[in-house]
Amino acid sequence: MNDKSFKKVKSLPGINNNFTVVIVGAKHFTKRLPLNKLIELCDKINGPIALIGGKDEIEVSKEIESFFNYSSTSEVTNKLNKKTKIFNYCGKLSILESASILKLSKNVYTHDTGFMHIAAALKKNIISIFGSTHPNLGFYPYKTSFSIIQNNKLECRPCTKIGLSKCPAGHFKCMMDIKFEWVIMKKLIIVRHCKSSWSDPNLSDFDRPLNNRGINDGNLMSDFLSKKISSIDLLLSSSSNRTILTSNFFIKKINFNSIKYDDRLYHADSDIILNKIKKINNRINEIMIIGHNPGLTYLINYLSKIRLYNLPTTGIAIFNLHSKNWKEIISPKYLELDLIKFPKDLKS
Repeated sequence: MNDKSFKKVKSLPGINNNFTVVIVGAKHFTKRLPLNKLIELCDKINGPIALIGGKDEIEVSKEIESFFNYSSTSEVTNKLNKKTKIFNYCGKLSILESASILKLSKNVYTHDTGFMHIAAALKKNIISIFGSTHPNLGFYPYKTSFSIIQNNKLECRPCTKIGLSKCPAGHFKCMMDIKFEWVIMKKLIIVRHCKSSWSDPNLSDFDRPLNNRGINDGNLMSDFLSKKISSIDLLLSSSSNRTILTSNFFIKKINFNSIKYDDRLYHADSDIILNKIKKINNRINEIMIIGHNPGLTYLINYLSKIRLYNLPTTGIAIFNLHSKNWKEIISPKYLELDLIKFPKDLKS
């Protein structure tokens, strides 16, 4: 990427902080979703989508664009909560410009293709769709957050390592029968406040500011997270001075659609925090919670079944929820621990 390509794509329609990329094509037929499944995927995403691909994808991308070309004021559309809006850039951009769009996106849905690896290099949240190939063959997103959508009920796959021009079995069930039971992956980011100062004995616990270590760690960890996540739907924070000051580091570097400070999160126990998460509107897909110990440590241990002795100041834990419903946050079937990162990890 370069400044010129990045500047160009930022001015394009639909390229903001809240869009999803769908990579339309792949070199081989058996690695590509057919048109009807691409339309189904876009419908499930139910939000603004940038279609990315080369000249070979122009025809199918126009079909997708035409399908979703309904009026936003349509009564049926409003009643069904249909929000898919297509911004078609297939065949219109260079590789560098396409990469710039990937960089700006919230999520990337991609076949097993070159753009998947570009998105991985950019540390994007990737949902990879595998047909005749399989991630166990070694081609999967490297060193980034990713999820896999595939049909695991077929004995005939993988039938190839690189893809084929047609299905050797003639049924193409690896793509035709693929299920989009969950598409939008929800994300929970837990952050403990930065290290606070005890230098003024006249201040209450609620009013204590950050010390120098806390300020340095706030800059360090917000830099780290902003390279993985560009936007978050909701920030929920305790209303104490140290949690508000901690939130400011992340607000400067990540786009938040909504920010709320709640007195009830001040030294809240894990049950209170969990109940607040379960009541979140399901239209919200990413939540950051900034709070205090021991509640946050207990919550992480409960959700992940690990034994974390202590979430240190400015420590971060990220969970992926493969469900549309925040109430499923307590279900091991749908929840996975993505990462835990402490300031000391970035200093070593």
